[in-house]
Amino acid sequence: PSFAFPLTWDNRSLSPFADPTADDWFVGNFSTAVNRVELEMTDFNADADDLVMDVWSGANGTGTLLASVTAFWGATETSPSYRGLGWNGLQSAPALSITFRGGNPTFPNSMFVDNIAATAVPEPATMAALGLGVAALLRRRRK
Repeated sequence: PSFAFPLTWDNRSLSPFADPTADDWFVGNFSTAVNRVELEMTDFNADADDLVMDVWSGANGTGTLLASVTAFWGATETSPSYRGLGWNGLQSAPALSITFRGGNPTFPNSMFVDNIAATAVPEPATMAALGLGVAALLRRRRK
């Protein structure tokens, strides 16, 4: 069958359609700490859904809950429309994992998820090198 996904999705999105009696969440772990996470969700217009992403300080959805981001998907909305969820944690502790899902009490994982992106926290050595480079440029400019 042909689905009406946004062109960038290329029909390869996460779609669990999990057991509606289970409290299933997707878990995303990062190999390095991140301070920004975004993902997109879409659905076909059968019902209204809540999109939820929780951001965690530890792996596998553990540690401190840094943020919980929620958006609403209306019953008349349908693909190729999509909703983005994002967390910008520049002013908080870095994250090592997220848990997320989109659905409603009848079907807790009934939305399609794609385009997950994260921004890594710069390592201290990288920041120090950048600072030295900027200082050298400023010093050179003053001469």
